[in-house]
Amino acid sequence: MTLAEIDALARFIGCFDKLVLVQRVADMTLKLTLAQCQNPSLCATLQGAKSFDVYLAMTRGKSFAYTTQDLQKPPQDQAALKDSKLESLSPKRYNAPFDVALSRLNRSKILSATLYDDDRILRLELLQQGSYKQSITFLQCEFTGKHTNAIILTHEQIIIDALRHISQAQSHRQVKVGYPLAKIPKNPKKPAPPSTPLALESIPKLLLQAHNLEQSKALESLRHSLLSHYTRTKARLQALLDTLPKETALLQESRTLNHQASLLLSHLHTLSPYQSHATITDNGTLYHINLPASKTPQEAINKLFSTSKKLAQKARNIHKETTNLEEKIAFLDKELAFIARADKLDTLAILAPKKIEKRQKPSNDQAYVIFIQGVKISIGRNERENIKLLESARADDLWMHIRDIPSSHLIIHCGKNALAESIIYKAGEILLGVSGLKQGDFLVDYTKRKFVKITSGACVIFSKHQSLRYRV
Repeated sequence: MTLAEIDALARFIGCFDKLVLVQRVADMTLKLTLAQCQNPSLCATLQGAKSFDVYLAMTRGKSFAYTTQDLQKPPQDQAALKDSKLESLSPKRYNAPFDVALSRLNRSKILSATLYDDDRILRLELLQQGSYKQSITFLQCEFTGKHTNAIILTHEQIIIDALRHISQAQSHRQVKVGYPLAKIPKNPKKPAPPSTPLALESIPKLLLQAHNLEQSKALESLRHSLLSHYTRTKARLQALLDTLPKETALLQESRTLNHQASLLLSHLHTLSPYQSHATITDNGTLYHINLPASKTPQEAINKLFSTSKKLAQKARNIHKETTNLEEKIAFLDKELAFIARADKLDTLAILAPKKIEKRQKPSNDQAYVIFIQGVKISIGRNERENIKLLESARADDLWMHIRDIPSSHLIIHCGKNALAESIIYKAGEILLGVSGLKQGDFLVDYTKRKFVKITSGACVIFSKHQSLRYRV
């Protein structure tokens, strides 16, 4: 952010009387909920909104302020408002000492908001009023490249806590609890702030534009990454499918080895120990047979019979491996199409591949696994995986399926733990997305696994269910 933008943001925040809430909503992002606007023209711009949310992204090298409140949108009715809350996942909860210190700033009175020390530093002076005492605390947000940080200070400039703790070994400017905070060294080449300040009424729109631009960049970057990853996965599976031997070729090789072993057995008396090659005439036909390395001819013949038997068994089962790969490729095609049209960053983030421990060996029956806010979700990609999911799910896990459409089964591995509605809603959205359905309205039913009865294969009947409505 530029000096002019931070100066405008400080003047904007200074127009509010209350800091209702300040909390961390992402690893490096703070949310400030402001209330009681005291500027009439700004109040008119906010269209009578009781509060306004400002987010401060404090990532080094990419720090900026934004909002998600679009004042141009008409008020939503209650049903639409409920749907929007379901579609957006609740933020991660943070309980570090810094977050505890932040929570003490809730419901503070904003005494001032300034551009501190003529640098890219936003400083809020906050008054906390209790029943018996009051205190003044500073929240200092530094949008300064390598020094980017959010620091809580006492009135005497002693550090209460900080988003980033920096030791003296890391930097000459120490950020440590209980120590005074030194000023950031001046940059002699720093440009002077422009003489014309940004209008207060333009700040909400600029903050929203910053959010939309950053979201668009992040969305396209993640989309490109996921498309590349799953395209490579599909290519690898396709290569495996292309290299699978044909059933007819396996059967032919099995018969040939069986015939060779039978010929060798009938001429066993002519063979010598450690013999590697034999020439045998049978019914006027000359056969050249390579013997596997063995101590005795009988052992070599047994190896040929064994190999022939294994090839015949592989020929009988090769269609299962072929079908398994084809179904996984078909599922990937649906997933790639879903990624290409997804317009929500949190949805794509859920589909990002997770690291698997080396100790975990992948199984052909292992379902597709994702995580939503730490909750494990399994989706069957074919009938075999659907059956495996139904058999392995616990009684209190949630089962989910698209109504009246043969498709994947989904299990939310929650046990007896209570789930947020937003997680269940998002799971249904993902299920619809990877099912490759065309546009339309769909119902997704869900209930506890103990209320689902398997009739045959992956076909089930269920009761005590609830339904979610989606439009694709």
